[in-house]
Amino acid sequence: MKLFQDETLSDSIRQQEALLNLGPLYEPEPVAFTFDPIGWKILAVLIVALILIIFFLWLRRYRHNKYRRTALAHLSKIDDPQLLPEIFVLLKSTAIQTFGREKVGSLFGESWLHFLDQTAKSSKFKTFSQIIFKSIYSEKHPPISEFQKIKSQASNWISNHAHKL
Repeated sequence: MKLFQDETLSDSIRQQEALLNLGPLYEPEPVAFTFDPIGWKILAVLIVALILIIFFLWLRRYRHNKYRRTALAHLSKIDDPQLLPEIFVLLKSTAIQTFGREKVGSLFGESWLHFLDQTAKSSKFKTFSQIIFKSIYSEKHPPISEFQKIKSQASNWISNHAHKL
């Protein structure tokens, strides 16, 4: 019985095909992908221009921060607690180069430490004021651990000081 049903179904499909008279399917030509339209050229020019702008901004910032790299290189060579005053000479010259001699040149003592704390993120020179003043003004050298903390603060200041007050 099943065989009979399959044959009837097959015959009805053939009859429907004959009635519809379906021919072969016509497929469109594939669309060629090229970069010829003007939009791709405009996009390419915009991308190249953006890359050049980013590069020149980076280069300008890199050149502008040369004094920071130089100061950090000099600071890395200072490794003796007896040379603590030299760290502050380096900080003063860096500050003068950044903020100008008029603003920085006359600062000393507490006002100098306050200036350093005010012009950099997370700068805490005031917490070491006693050690700094003893080392600079009475030539008593701090312990190596305190010296390393002050040197770390100096490195932080050189790296993160703001250019404007």
